[in-house]
Amino acid sequence: MHCDLVSVCLPDSDVNRLQTFVLDFPESKGFIREEFFTPIEGSLSGSVFSSSKLWNGKDSDILQLGLKDEAAIPEGLKTGCILPLVSRNRVLGVLCLGRREENAFSQDDIEFLTQVAGQIAIAIENASAYRQVEHARAELEKAFEEIKRLKDRLQDENLVLREQIDQALMFEEIVGASPALRAVLSRVSKVAPTDSTVLLTGETGTGKELIARAIHKRSRRFSRAFV
Repeated sequence: MHCDLVSVCLPDSDVNRLQTFVLDFPESKGFIREEFFTPIEGSLSGSVFSSSKLWNGKDSDILQLGLKDEAAIPEGLKTGCILPLVSRNRVLGVLCLGRREENAFSQDDIEFLTQVAGQIAIAIENASAYRQVEHARAELEKAFEEIKRLKDRLQDENLVLREQIDQALMFEEIVGASPALRAVLSRVSKVAPTDSTVLLTGETGTGKELIARAIHKRSRRFSRAFV
């Protein structure tokens, strides 16, 4: 089947126009080219896309429809056929074919092209589904990374909170928050886990026994009796 023009047009992201994604038009004059945009409203391709009904005719038919801005006219195309790309009752785009000679597409041509359009529609749907799956997978990976980050952050916060609670429980018998007392308790936390001998000095009633008990509770001998 001889054709001077073969193209596949799909809706653009704004859904108000069709974009030429695939084009085979070696002798194009530049009016129709790849990434060429055609408004859906007021264009022949847009009419086929909106109505899902194929169009087969001549350049004179285009002019009779009042579509003077059709790029096919300055390109010198005399006959053309535009078929909707339909899959699962949904129009995905259009298949456009054109000839520069006065040789209209026959019924046999149209039946063959209808089958071709169906295969193209399936391929487009599969490609679109694959892109959606890849996009969903990428979004899912981002979500997992965010969950992992939040989980790590929560674990760190829980660890800090646990240490604060342990420290508070360990010194629950000691009441006070003065800088001097906090310094003493800090030294207790450092020395208690070690095997070092600790000498506590101070006057009677200053809390030496409380400090000794705190050291014992934080030591590795905490399960044994405090003497």
